[in-house]
Amino acid sequence: MASSMPLDVANFLGLMVALIMYGFYLVMFFGTIGDQWSRRKWSPIAVWVTICLFGTTTGNITLFIADDYNAWFNNQGVGVTNYFANTWTPIVPLRYLLIAMSGVAADVLICWRLFVIWTRNPRIVIFPAFFLCIEVVLAIFVCALSFVGYSSTGKYHNTYLSVSIIAGACTLITNVTCTALIVGRIWYARRKSLTRERRSLYKAVSIILVESGTLYTGTLLAWIIAILTPDGYGVYCFIEHILAMVMSIAPMLIILHLHRPAHSPELAENDVEFIIEHTLGVNSTPGFGLCWCRETRTSVPPGDGHDDPDAHSA
Repeated sequence: MASSMPLDVANFLGLMVALIMYGFYLVMFFGTIGDQWSRRKWSPIAVWVTICLFGTTTGNITLFIADDYNAWFNNQGVGVTNYFANTWTPIVPLRYLLIAMSGVAADVLICWRLFVIWTRNPRIVIFPAFFLCIEVVLAIFVCALSFVGYSSTGKYHNTYLSVSIIAGACTLITNVTCTALIVGRIWYARRKSLTRERRSLYKAVSIILVESGTLYTGTLLAWIIAILTPDGYGVYCFIEHILAMVMSIAPMLIILHLHRPAHSPELAENDVEFIIEHTLGVNSTPGFGLCWCRETRTSVPPGDGHDDPDAHSA
């Protein structure tokens, strides 16, 4: 298989970058879980999705290590490059399965966030949920194709690539749509807010969401471009390592930033969930991450005497 980037170099560098990213992810994951455990603040859906992402990410890094070990030390005489060029080794289907599970779990979480922020209006999630359903069907098809044909000569390879591109495009549409609608909703609430503190809070939340969405979307777009490039298989292998980590890191970044005042000073003394719930009219919000709120609610509802005088002079 032609590749502008040597496969042995691509997979080795990909593994090194993935290991570094996984180390950062572990710090974020256990730090957030520990913080939430001490606060006893849990969102069941987000917690289960986060745990699922932890399992798939850990499984992926394990398979990447096993794949590189086999290539370098147990390739049965075929050579490192030829080993990586064989896309139907037994490890590959498992890797595809875990990556597909990570993508679906991450998209379920962002659709749930959209549903919550838009006051639990089911109509707002119809469009992204439609593409999420297509993604699930295609992911099942790709995984089934991988498990059935991994020992063959690769005759299903072109079909796999085509379906993977469509599934990746569906994920891309889901993430871009949800991120845009969530940020748009918060921006609208920011315009209606009468206090300077709350406007700064909404701005900080929007920036965090855009940063996380850009990281995920950018990596996914690079992965799709690598598939479409005729001699881009080496780059594809490299990006695949990174994408497997980003699928879990991007959702965790939102939670981490909103729980660590050092990252977002505007959020240090605010109960974010309470503010968004009060302003947007969300009732019994089960959480926008694992839980966005701090234990002490220092925020006040609009119109309580803390109005920003600058807001009325415009």
